[in-house]
Amino acid sequence: MRFALLSLLGFLALSLLAATAPRDAEAAGLLPAAGSIGFDVSYPQCETKLPAKASFAVVGVNRGLPFSVNPCLASEFAWADSKGNAALYMNTANPAPQSSFYWPSSGSSDPALCRDNRSLSDSGCAYDYGWHAAENALLTARDTIGASASSVVWWLDVETANSWNGTPAANAADIQGSIDYLRSQGVPMVGIYSTGYQWGAITGGYSTTTASQYLQVWSGVAPSNPIGQSPNWIAGLSSLKRAQANCTSSFSGGAVVIAQYRSGSFDGNYACPQ
Repeated sequence: MRFALLSLLGFLALSLLAATAPRDAEAAGLLPAAGSIGFDVSYPQCETKLPAKASFAVVGVNRGLPFSVNPCLASEFAWADSKGNAALYMNTANPAPQSSFYWPSSGSSDPALCRDNRSLSDSGCAYDYGWHAAENALLTARDTIGASASSVVWWLDVETANSWNGTPAANAADIQGSIDYLRSQGVPMVGIYSTGYQWGAITGGYSTTTASQYLQVWSGVAPSNPIGQSPNWIAGLSSLKRAQANCTSSFSGGAVVIAQYRSGSFDGNYACPQ
């Protein structure tokens, strides 16, 4: 009974944090006003004239993969910043058990303990990869657009198009590593971009209700900013009307802040009511 009560209290605390974090960010002027329309752009839009009318914008830091650079980051962020409520997003992946950019050594704590870097289920190794992928993305953004890179909202692009070779628990630990790094550097809010299907395929359906199960197998990983606190950005649908209906379709238990849809040749985004 005591364990059940503690689990319930933990769930309620995570749920409260997930619900209040976006509202706090909105109050601080970091999130777009409810009902407003914006766009997200990245390297595919480098040679494209960007929309003149937008209430907010999200810009990709990477060129589709972690440890890569969007060559138009500077100009696209300048455009986004002119619209207000500019935000950034980075690509994520788990290339276990190796990467040509970074992969931790067995026995290292960088910062989580990676016990066996050949294992697809080692949560510590995966967490470290996510941590350093976020570090690289933030350093890239700072070098390109300056200190403002740390003061805007960041989103993690979690899609099956990238490599997710770990177990669901290890993949979730990877995402947790990226969140914890960005938050440790003063980023005010870190959200997650995905769909219910892709999130389930990659993480096994991590949510505020299953978080305790992941913690039990995350050996050496002690999250400082649990995934359940991160708001959701629901990936694209065919119309604004369908996107608006997605504002209650959280895939992780976090509040849905943005719902994406196709708008001409761009990805439009609807700011959900909070």
